[in-house]
Amino acid sequence: MAGGRIEVRQCWGRSWRAGALTASLAILLWGCQRYEMEPVEPEAFAANQYSLSLVGKPLPSTVMLAVDTSGSMTASMAGTGMHCTLDGTIGSDYDARSKNPCKWNDLKEALAGEDGFLTQSEGLARFGLIAFPGADVGNSCAPGRVVVPIGESVEPVRAAILNDLSPSGGTPTADALRTAAREPLLRDEEAGRSRFVLLLTDGLPNCNPELADRCEDCRAHPEACQDELTGCRPTDAPFDSCQPTPFDGAPCVDDARLIEAVTALRELGVHTLVVGFGSETADERQRDILNRASEAGGRPRQGDGDAYYQAGSVGELYAILEELLAEFPCTFPLSPAPGENAEINVVLRDNDKDREQRLTRGADWSISGTRDSLSVIGEACALIQRSEVGRYEIRIFTKESL
Repeated sequence: MAGGRIEVRQCWGRSWRAGALTASLAILLWGCQRYEMEPVEPEAFAANQYSLSLVGKPLPSTVMLAVDTSGSMTASMAGTGMHCTLDGTIGSDYDARSKNPCKWNDLKEALAGEDGFLTQSEGLARFGLIAFPGADVGNSCAPGRVVVPIGESVEPVRAAILNDLSPSGGTPTADALRTAAREPLLRDEEAGRSRFVLLLTDGLPNCNPELADRCEDCRAHPEACQDELTGCRPTDAPFDSCQPTPFDGAPCVDDARLIEAVTALRELGVHTLVVGFGSETADERQRDILNRASEAGGRPRQGDGDAYYQAGSVGELYAILEELLAEFPCTFPLSPAPGENAEINVVLRDNDKDREQRLTRGADWSISGTRDSLSVIGEACALIQRSEVGRYEIRIFTKESL
């Protein structure tokens, strides 16, 4: 302690093993939250008309996982050409006993393994699961289906990912997000609860029958397939073929409808977090589409790089999922809601240490558009999330401007 400040440090560790297919890879992740707290003079808030103290855990966020189970998920991260299927090719059925490494096995271990993302998120959010395409066999473009409705426990979601899903078919991403938008617990606003779709995909969206009219020219003139305005822009190798599989238009990239679906969710108050998994999602065209989707989703990744979260290896995927835990804010309902012109001051109090720290709007907290809930974000939120109930208190002081 120096200069009236006290540093609160909270650390935790976990050992994450990257699945049976990469059993030799053990990743030990350690994290520490550091937050300097300093006394806040009561006189600074003496003129405020009322104050509100919030003690305890915030309402968990609502999160719908939209997980890509297309046939390309049977390919390896390293691009070996082998697939985790019965005969090692993309045209064969998924084989959970295959020794060939593949994106699907890596993803399900990172999400649902014993020390994976869902286990670490217990209590921070209530989860549901949508898989797309919505069928487990064939070259399907079936819309995404709700595998597990949104609920309080992560265990049904973990079990479904580990045991019930098999990768096959196309990538009807837009239809999966439209399915998510119909889920009542996700679409309906609830004071004090944030809402997210966490989209995990290894490829470009397709499966739109409305693009069928682009295929005839593509078949007749392969060099025109990649035209931005009129070309089919096939999503599967060799990227100059527009075969009617399973229907005309299915191979064409469906970026416009993807952005529309993400935008519609945002208009409902739902943020979309976009994770691209595999080297394919890092090429120029896929980066452009996933960046636009992430920007439209309202919660782009911060920094100088891409707006979406790009994982080029299983290790990077683990790190990204760890980072995404911080995206679920500590949201508290406000009653009464401060007026439009109210001055708001927010203080984080550590009751164990009898110390306080004024939080900064934008960096540490934000208020909803309806002003009936306040979200603490970043390191301050992490302290609350990972501490015993009652240790930290959010003190809110408001003063109405004349």
